[in-house]
Amino acid sequence: MFRYATLVMVFILASVGLQAQSSSQGELMDRLRAMEEKAAARDAQIADLKQRLGDYEAANLENNELETLLNGILEDNGPTVDTPKSISLKVGGQLRYRGEFRTVKNYAGGVQEDTDFVIQRTRLHFDFSVMKNVRAFVQLQDSRFWGEENSTVGDLEGVDIHQAYVDFENVFGHDWTFRVGRQELSYGDQRLVSPLDWSAVGRSWDGVRTWYTTEDFQLDLFVTNISERSLAPNGEQDDDHVFSGIYFHFTGWENHEVDAYLFYRNFSSGTFVGEDGVLGDRDEFTFGLRFKGHTGGFSYSAEGDYQFGNNANDDIEAYAWALKAGYTFGGDWKPHVGLEWDFASGDDDPTDGDAGTFNPLYPFGHAYQGFLDIFAWRNGHDFVFRVNAQPTEELWIEAAVHYFLLDSDTDSWYNAAGNPIRTVGGGVSNEVGTEIDIHAKYKLNPSTLLWIGYSHFFSGDYVSDTGDDPDVDWVYFQMTVNF
Repeated sequence: MFRYATLVMVFILASVGLQAQSSSQGELMDRLRAMEEKAAARDAQIADLKQRLGDYEAANLENNELETLLNGILEDNGPTVDTPKSISLKVGGQLRYRGEFRTVKNYAGGVQEDTDFVIQRTRLHFDFSVMKNVRAFVQLQDSRFWGEENSTVGDLEGVDIHQAYVDFENVFGHDWTFRVGRQELSYGDQRLVSPLDWSAVGRSWDGVRTWYTTEDFQLDLFVTNISERSLAPNGEQDDDHVFSGIYFHFTGWENHEVDAYLFYRNFSSGTFVGEDGVLGDRDEFTFGLRFKGHTGGFSYSAEGDYQFGNNANDDIEAYAWALKAGYTFGGDWKPHVGLEWDFASGDDDPTDGDAGTFNPLYPFGHAYQGFLDIFAWRNGHDFVFRVNAQPTEELWIEAAVHYFLLDSDTDSWYNAAGNPIRTVGGGVSNEVGTEIDIHAKYKLNPSTLLWIGYSHFFSGDYVSDTGDDPDVDWVYFQMTVNF
């Protein structure tokens, strides 16, 4: 009886063991099938990765999808997305405050006396590098006079985009860059094309610029739209204002540089007035050469321009030059003495069908024809004597004297913005006057620059011959904080 019971127990245990073995084999097979499926998926991912790597190597490009694919292969829980390592962001800006007091605001339309104000400019920029050779830059700006708003609570205006562009670098595998969007332009000594940083607003242009750079030269080409005259829904018409140009900058000679350029402006609005009163467009070309350099303590620059084209039914034929020479002495203060002669032609006959007044395009007038901005590189001579020194690393001081003469007394006296101040038919003196500028800059710390100055204008015989002739006094203080 015991033997039968023992056989039954052995049979039961054997059955249980076989069932357990069968269950274990089933689970093992399921795991093997899952591993095979996962391995097949990874093989597919690896094959895809190899294919993409081959494409990237052939195209010589970088792509952040590589990081995502690698994560998917190495992580058991599937693909993950991380912030691509090639993206970077730089944030910066500027706060600038300037207070001014001036005894004569303007000589035009009767003398307007005494003006004072504080103007503030705020800029904030974001500089993105999304991937190699692709950069985006956005700069916001707000400019306002202190107290111009009756209530700051209700103000929703003022902030604008000063710059917003994308750079594509190393195009075609060379040192060739394309810039698309709103941008500042600055060429040479900024006598013709300048972002006009002194202004509380400054200039920028909407368009496309490209430049090619080598060790010895840079070649620039650009096309910008100054004014889109026909907006939707009226449809496109040929009445835009376009500014374009080509600029060649050569630095192959040590301590010297040579520039050659051609600028073109097309104003198709039909609002320009010829000397016979006929309305029309303006097509204007400006060809120029610039030389600049230094040897030892001696420095020089020479720039000459010829302007041609059509203004309505008049022929444009104007010219200008700017000559500078100076010498910097040794010593701790580094004193510098310089002379300058800026000349721009005027129109000596307003009835001959020839427009002889030189137009300086978009200049940094405040930097050259005196800080009072009452004279332009347009119909006139500006003879300048200046001396400056740097007593310390933080302090820089300068004094300059300007003597202004008109080229033609039948043309206008123009301010730095290119607007006529006074116009007479001739028969008056061409001596506009003399301006004295004294100013100093002090670097308070690596981020803060202080600028203070005083200017006085002694009105000349032309001013007294054509109307009221008070002298002008002007003082200003400016603080700029960059971050």
